[in-house]
Amino acid sequence: MIDENRYCDDVLTQISAIEHSLKSLANDILKNHLSTCVVSDIKCGNEEIIDEVMNLIRRLN
Repeated sequence: MIDENRYCDDVLTQISAIEHSLKSLANDILKNHLSTCVVSDIKCGNEEIIDEVMNLIRRLN
């Protein structure tokens, strides 16, 4: 879009849409991780996973 000399507003709108899509994808992956890997680790007695997940959530925000 920049190479095509598109209007700045159009470029920023597309960047915003991409950011939203990536955030949505990250949230879906996090949800899956919580319901599979984290649940499994907790069932196996690994309570340290909670700290790992909290750090992950902080990094995502």
